[in-house]
Amino acid sequence: MPTYHYQCQSCSHTFLQKHGMTERLIQCPACDQHALTLVFHAVPVIDLTPKTIGGQADYNAARMGCYELQEKRQELVEASQRGRQEMDLPEGMESARPAKPQTPWWRPGTTGPNMELARLTPGEKQEYIDGGDA
Repeated sequence: MPTYHYQCQSCSHTFLQKHGMTERLIQCPACDQHALTLVFHAVPVIDLTPKTIGGQADYNAARMGCYELQEKRQELVEASQRGRQEMDLPEGMESARPAKPQTPWWRPGTTGPNMELARLTPGEKQEYIDGGDA
């Protein structure tokens, strides 16, 4: 059964009453007058739109038509190709990314990765520290 919120026009008394949808109250319980009106409240609305940039992009892509989406993807491919062609790289460089250093910055002069050093026995580690050879 739904709960209804009533207000009396004569005495301003407000109250909640549960009853069926077809039934209506006629008298106010406080003053017994026949001046009741239903009080309506705002309905809460839950916003389900995405709040991140990626979510917004997915939301917009889902709303696009197939031709519009195809055009947008083609524009992205063309922009990517233009960016590669317009990029001026110094002679001898194949990509704009910096080369990965051969030795880690925290261990200058090491000859092998950390895993090789971890596999050494305690005697081999001491030899490596003293002489530098494993």
